[in-house]
Amino acid sequence: MPTGPSEFPKNRPGANHDAIAGNFRGEARNGLKGTPCRTFGSDFLVGVTLGIKEEAFYYPDGMIVCEPVGGGDRFRDQPVVILEVLSQSTRRNDEVQKLRDKLRDYFTLPSLQVYLLAESDEVVVWCGGCGDSGRKSP
Repeated sequence: MPTGPSEFPKNRPGANHDAIAGNFRGEARNGLKGTPCRTFGSDFLVGVTLGIKEEAFYYPDGMIVCEPVGGGDRFRDQPVVILEVLSQSTRRNDEVQKLRDKLRDYFTLPSLQVYLLAESDEVVVWCGGCGDSGRKSP
């Protein structure tokens, strides 16, 4: 168990990151009442088939799934919405993985309608699958 801030991993997301992901799940859950859709957080995997015998698995910060999910399930391969939060502390990983690899792989999923990238340090959301430029800010 870490005894102070110097012992915590440096590349972990901060409070803004967690708040954005939590707000997404909460607001989505409220809007999905009465539908078969459910929200999931970063403990639930997305599986992406990349080839005949190749798969990738990712932990998005949030997602919406509209198919039945069993209590013991650990991943889904048919999300309709995926959220990824970009953070200063994880910027290097985010730029490679979330903006290149995951973007490419996620859009091979036939079910995916929307891919959201939210900045944690400013009020900006990029929405893939939302038409026009996709960049949204207040």
